[in-house]
Amino acid sequence: MMKNFTLILLIFFAFSCAKKEEEKEAPKTGVEIVSLGTANFGGTLVGSKKDAAIEIYNYGPEKVDLKLDEQILNPFSVVSRSVNCLDGKLDVNKKCTISVRFTPSEEGEFKLDFSVNDQKINFVGVGLVSGVLQLDQTNWEIGNSSAGIIKSKTFKLKNLGDLTVKSPQFNLPSYITLGFNECGSFIPAKAECRFSLDAQMTEAREYNDTLRFESEDGGFVEILLTSLITPSTPSGLIQFKAIPESMSSEGEEFLIESKPITDAFGNIVTDGTIISVNVNSNLLILTGNQYETVDGLIDLCVFAIGTLDVMGIDASLAWDQVHEANMAKSPGVKPGRPNPWGLPDLMKPVGWTSPSHENNHGFLPQVL
Repeated sequence: MMKNFTLILLIFFAFSCAKKEEEKEAPKTGVEIVSLGTANFGGTLVGSKKDAAIEIYNYGPEKVDLKLDEQILNPFSVVSRSVNCLDGKLDVNKKCTISVRFTPSEEGEFKLDFSVNDQKINFVGVGLVSGVLQLDQTNWEIGNSSAGIIKSKTFKLKNLGDLTVKSPQFNLPSYITLGFNECGSFIPAKAECRFSLDAQMTEAREYNDTLRFESEDGGFVEILLTSLITPSTPSGLIQFKAIPESMSSEGEEFLIESKPITDAFGNIVTDGTIISVNVNSNLLILTGNQYETVDGLIDLCVFAIGTLDVMGIDASLAWDQVHEANMAKSPGVKPGRPNPWGLPDLMKPVGWTSPSHENNHGFLPQVL
């Protein structure tokens, strides 16, 4: 009985050992893909790169074609491979190490499914755009305006990128100031903010200036400002006293000549005129344009004739006397008088007599 039991144990032990030996020596077959690290590249800036590596094991029973060039496509690429798979094929019981690079050329998410036989690994990468600044308006057309007028405009500044960017520096010319600024120090990804500019151009000229605002992160925006600024109109009637050399001491001659007239900012008003009239006060009238010139001359007439009327003088009689005397003069050129226009003078002929206002003085003797 004991012998039979011992025999049964020996047979069972032998069978177990044989089975374990069979299991131990069973060859491994197929392909195995292992990621060295991670196959998820995460966020990668457009134009930059990230690398990852995988290992492929071929346990047989036959050589496998990895088809690297067919499967790994842009923006993914194979940048290196081990000697065992230089030709894209992997022998039995060999290992191949492959380095895969992710180089996005545009924004967005990219996926790649790489497989060998029934084994697969997924590559994932996201192309990110750094801070990209953009203005809603790049042209500021002010058009025609007068010197000193303030023009304002509001702009929207957007960050189209996927990363926060520093706000640009507002380096402005002297005639522009920053109004309000809601942008702060940083502009978050995909966000926008507003700012305003105030332009006060005092120099009369054509403006065609480019305003460039740069961020320390490398981005910049530009605004093209265009305008035609003309001199501002001198306000009211400007008067000052002077004695032009061309005037006679008798106070019977006058001279009209063009002179440069400037506005409050020093710009020359091209239609200005100086009218020199020799009266007792040696008054010169300076006006900014032709309309105010006419207005000033009429004011002179109103003042002069009104004074004559108040003093009890017959203005019509006095006018006729002066007119008759002037008509008795002869055209000529007065030596020594500046005459850039070549205009004739009224010369007093021999025997010429001045107008008489006898018995037409009104109250002037008592006033003077």
